Amino acid sequence: MQGLLWWLLYSGSHSAFIALQRKKRQKRLELKRKCLRFLLDGYILVDSINPSSKKRAWIYSILPQLCNHWLKVHSDKFNIQDSTSWPCPINGVSYESNLTAADQIQYPKLLSSNNEIQSIIIYLFDDDDKSSSVRFDFKSSWFVQSVVSNLKTLFGSLWASQENLILLSGNNHGWNLINWKQSIFPAGQPIPNKAHIDGGEAFHYKQGLPINASTAMAIYDMKRTETGCDVNLQARLSILSMLMWQISIIFYCDTPGDLTIEEGVTGFYRGSHFPILHSLHRYMHTYFSTLSNSTDDNIPSVIDYTTFAAAIKQFGVFTQTDRLQQHEIPDGKALLCFGPVAHTLMWSTKAMCNNLMPRSMQNAKILGDRSKLSSTHSLLELVNKIKPQSLIGRLADDPEAFLSYATKELNDMKHEEDGYMSFHDSDRDISHELEILKRDSDFLYERFRKSSNTIT
Repeated sequence: MQGLLWWLLYSGSHSAFIALQRKKRQKRLELKRKCLRFLLDGYILVDSINPSSKKRAWIYSILPQLCNHWLKVHSDKFNIQDSTSWPCPINGVSYESNLTAADQIQYPKLLSSNNEIQSIIIYLFDDDDKSSSVRFDFKSSWFVQSVVSNLKTLFGSLWASQENLILLSGNNHGWNLINWKQSIFPAGQPIPNKAHIDGGEAFHYKQGLPINASTAMAIYDMKRTETGCDVNLQARLSILSMLMWQISIIFYCDTPGDLTIEEGVTGFYRGSHFPILHSLHRYMHTYFSTLSNSTDDNIPSVIDYTTFAAAIKQFGVFTQTDRLQQHEIPDGKALLCFGPVAHTLMWSTKAMCNNLMPRSMQNAKILGDRSKLSSTHSLLELVNKIKPQSLIGRLADDPEAFLSYATKELNDMKHEEDGYMSFHDSDRDISHELEILKRDSDFLYERFRKSSNTIT
């Protein structure tokens, strides 16, 4: 009898373990599909703060602070309940309305309480060998760790090698970006000359793109060999160093309710990160080749932010027909955007909450470990840990090849139902995608090349 009981206990435990592993494989497969969609489009709709919590935060914390700010910067006749007293900028955007010093507001936690976003970002750095050693610098839930880690790393630092551990950081909230309604221009159209990518954590990109001059020289010195300059590897490290300052952005609407096209939801240039990264990769490839043959008087320059920003504005007009998309953000959802994706302000013809409230957006950043971004040496120490076979490693190494790989992978998975919301689930025509990539990459590269008198 005792032997039978032991056998039943063993059989039950073994069956439960097998079921757990099968469930885990399904979760990882679902997560891979989400990540491929995310990296192909450049954005994905994710779960966020539930509507009731969002409404409470707006009424009791966010809106009172915003109204106090608006009374200071706008007319003393301002009254949130009277739309005739609202500011009337021609494009709906009044930068002084934005609340940038918002540390005292009790915001919902956009990142540290969101298992889905954490899992997606961590998986970008995973090489799919079930041995993830990627963590956020706050304690993630057991759900996140159970999806992205195997049993060895599930228990964290007890087994995971701290030497190889990749830490990530992130913000739980961003600035309040306000868009007031206007009645001159139609909804669904971009505001002219507003296409851009965000400037990285603490606006780091103003020091140069994809990296500043000191980091470029450090990469060159570190990866130069006796036989020459490994320009492919140096270009890859440059792109990864750029991404560490802005891996992703959470686009979240503070104002309760669904954010619609009429209310000015942000427009995204779908897949724009491919030509942006591809052109930057090409530029740095030429940059390091030129550097290896240069003299002290002939050192090429990285791309300054002013030149880059002007190129992206032109790019927005050039590629608008093929790439610009505007998607509603339902209440309780957010858009997770890949860091180098171009986006733009859109015309808003209607206020939110039954035409009673302006649109307030946040763009919280997700980035590499802040403690590793403080110096060039520690930054390169971080990017050297990123596995070349990971999704983000492959993208940084060759954006064009990654586009082909990810498209094929997702097309192969398209018949497997995962119950997840996606904007573009139909078959993707890779030849068409590559054609647009080449066209857009050539457009950007020419504008970057003209910024340097030594890049030819």
